[in-house]
Amino acid sequence: MPPRVMLVSDALLHPPEEGVRRSAHELAARLEGSCEFEAIGPPGAPPGTHPLYRGRIPGPRVLGRIAAFRPDRLVFVPYHGMTPVGWVRLLLLAAAAPRARIVVLHAQPIPQENRVARIGARLLRRRLVFLAVSPDCERTAARLPVQVERVTLGVDTDRFAPVAADERQRLRTARGFGEGACVVLHVGHPTPGRRLDRIADLANDDFEVVLVLSGDTEWGRDSVVPRRPGVTVLSGFQPDVADIYRCADVYAFAVDDTAIDAKLNARAAIGTPLSVLEALACGTPVVTTRFGALPDLLAGRGDVVFVDRDEALAPAVRKLAGVRGGGDVPGWDELADRVLRS
Repeated sequence: MPPRVMLVSDALLHPPEEGVRRSAHELAARLEGSCEFEAIGPPGAPPGTHPLYRGRIPGPRVLGRIAAFRPDRLVFVPYHGMTPVGWVRLLLLAAAAPRARIVVLHAQPIPQENRVARIGARLLRRRLVFLAVSPDCERTAARLPVQVERVTLGVDTDRFAPVAADERQRLRTARGFGEGACVVLHVGHPTPGRRLDRIADLANDDFEVVLVLSGDTEWGRDSVVPRRPGVTVLSGFQPDVADIYRCADVYAFAVDDTAIDAKLNARAAIGTPLSVLEALACGTPVVTTRFGALPDLLAGRGDVVFVDRDEALAPAVRKLAGVRGGGDVPGWDELADRVLRS
């Protein structure tokens, strides 16, 4: 008999344009097809999801729905990671499902050394598992007396896949990219940790730089939107982002684990940056820093170059220009299977 699984996440928002949102949506879609399943999300959640999650703390409607469903597994995907508030949410959710195995997707390496985390871990230790998506996430969770397992995030390989050379050229022509242009792409939020200025500097080396800034580009004092000659900025959700990946010659990811503090790092990207995997899935090679799970996941690939210094970024882009990969990346089924087996 298939298990009864409920996923609760304030990241089940439309559009699913960044890492935690995408992870919550993709995991929910895979689980729905393999078990008796329900999901609870915030107002504006997709069809099939109970839009009950309002405010910072789950209220009586959320807890009542969980209790009525009586899940065997309760999956928690927190939008802002396992902060002290996230732990309070988790404890309330777990109380509504006293017999459920509790599975937390730990996608951001937020330190778990605060008092709320220690108390919560002790209360739930017999039925709680953290699924950590990177070595840093694994290390932070391992400080608690709970089970921790490493997992791999994935890509929708039906949507993100290579195309034939003639189709790729048609897409590039439609977007105004010249035949001899070397297009360097980055997709992500305009936060300081993304180091968008460093990527934009590649325009000085005769590369055409395209920045797809997902979400609201006005982040107050933290907003970083480079605008200069040779840099094209596309703001907001791009439904055809897969075609933009296919048009690019190289995808650049410059978030540096050692250059920013843990709090800013957690905001910059999740432990396995999905944009890197999506680019590779579309056949576009990647120049990247040794961020999160990427060294473990992508070591030895001919379509990936790791850089440790800013001045190595442009030479690495030149090295990979003209290289196309085969789109070999993990899908989401493996993560859904781990949730069901955890």
